[in-house]
Order: sequence, then structure tokens, then C-alpha cells
Amino acid sequence: MMRTAEKRIKFQPSKYIVLFLLIFLTILMTIMLDNFFTFNNIKNIFASFSVYGVTTIAMTYAIICAEFDLSVGSIMAFTSLVFANLANSTNLVTAIIVSLLVGLMFGALNGVIVAVGKVSSFVATLGTQIAIKGLALYYTDGYQVPIYSTTAYKMGNGELLGIPYLVLFFFLMLSLAWYVLKYTRFGRNLYAVGGNYDMAKLAGIKSWFYKFMIFVILGFCASISGIMIACRVASGNALHGADLTMTAVAAVVVGGTSLNGGSGGVWRTLAGLLVIYLLFNALTLLGLSAYWQQFLKGLIVIIVIVADALIQRHKED
Repeated sequence: MMRTAEKRIKFQPSKYIVLFLLIFLTILMTIMLDNFFTFNNIKNIFASFSVYGVTTIAMTYAIICAEFDLSVGSIMAFTSLVFANLANSTNLVTAIIVSLLVGLMFGALNGVIVAVGKVSSFVATLGTQIAIKGLALYYTDGYQVPIYSTTAYKMGNGELLGIPYLVLFFFLMLSLAWYVLKYTRFGRNLYAVGGNYDMAKLAGIKSWFYKFMIFVILGFCASISGIMIACRVASGNALHGADLTMTAVAAVVVGGTSLNGGSGGVWRTLAGLLVIYLLFNALTLLGLSAYWQQFLKGLIVIIVIVADALIQRHKED
């Protein structure tokens, strides 16, 4: 009994690395930059990552289930264009509903190919990424679509008690995702399927269904991100979300969710998002070129994937 209790209370530093890194970065940047730790700058950081954050939550689900989706950026771009066109020609409710349905449709397509067709998610979503991006460019001939609705602009830039609507919505989605993972059978089965697909299948879990639903959720959340970015910048654009997949995967893995599946959580992903966006906000304030920032984003993805592989290998040994 004593040994069991000791194991329960044993401090595991590896679980808190991201938290330590977040605190360290915050202190360091506050010392280096006078305008870093201000209410307006922190608010800007949260508003910036809220758009990608919604899809990153869904990517957490996917990686827990040992899958990922390369097409989310293209879905985000296409739905931003659909929303922009319909917001101008019909009304916002219709624009939102149709945009979400488009995202669900693309997600379901990915799900059928991967879960039913047994095709690798990398190959399947690479194909749909290219195809959907082509549709987005064809849809408007490569031009962005400005949104003239003031209500849409307020949705993307308005505030409640000084907190942007986008941030409030992001935390609502985060809380819902956490509840589903922790307290529902769907969430528990996601961990089981990601941990061992065949064992989950033998245990009576419809593993294919959870794989399918992961891509439906990803398509849905990518379409939400498309609506959010369209409202924030008052336009739809085929170039929106170009680095969404890279940012989402980096945030999830930096947060401590293994690419091997079967473990992780959305609050860890929030910590990963904060680390990444705090870092790049600081680099922007320091005047670092956007091209160098793009290079560093790619470098971070490589580092976290290699680190995850080394950690998993060490655990196996």
C-alpha cells in the first residue's frame, strides 16, 4: 500500500516540462521587452492563436487516435471563401451553416478514405489537401473575397469585458473537448483506439468508426477556423491556413501528446500553443523577419517530432 501511495505522489518532471518552459519564456521576454507583458499584447497573443487553436484541439483528438490530417489548412481556406461569398449574398446564419456543412463533407470524405478504405492518413489527406486547395483557387480565380458585413467583422474583432469573442469561443471549445475526452465513452475509446487499434477492436470497440469521426471533427473544426479568420480579417482567401497543419502538429507535440497515439490532452495542447505563440510574438517585437520566423516554425516541427521519437524509443528500451 505504501509503495502504491508513493507511486501516486511521485513527482514526474517530464510532465511539467512545457509548463516550466512557458514560465521561463514569459519571465525572459518580460525582462527583455518592455511591451511584452502588457494586457494588450497578451490579448493579441490569445486572439491570434484562437483561430488556429480550434483546429489544433481537433488535431489533438486525431493524434491521440494515432492519426493526423494534412488537409485542414485547405479546408479552412475553402470554407473562408464560402463564408465570405454567402455572407455578402445571403445572411450570416446561412453562411455559417453552409460553411460548416462543407467542412463536415470534406472531413467525412477523408474519414471514408482512411477508416473504410484503409488508406494511410498521410497519403489520403495529402491528396485531399491538394485537391481542396485547387478548388479554393478555382472558386475565386485566386482572388480574396472581401466581407462587407459589419456584424461579421464584429464577430471577429469584438470584445466582451475586454476579452475578444474569438478567445471566449476558443476556451468554450477547449472546455467542451476536455469534457468529452475525460468524461465520455467516446473520449475513453479514442485513447484505446490510439493506443492499440487491434486490441480495441477485439475489446468490442468499433475502431473504424472512431477513425472516421476524427476526420469529421477535424473538417468541422477547420471550417470553424475558416469562419473565424474570415471574420477577423474581413475576407476569405485561398491562402488562409497555409501553415495550419504545421502549427497544429507542433503545438500538440510540444504540449506533450505523443505522435504514437494513446496519450495526451487538450490542456497540454493549450500550453503548447502558448509556448509557440509567445515565442513568435516575442520575435516579432524584436523585429525578426517574417521569413526567418517561417524557417523557425519548420525547425520547431522537426525538433519536436525527433524529440518525440527519441522519447518513445527510450520508453521502449
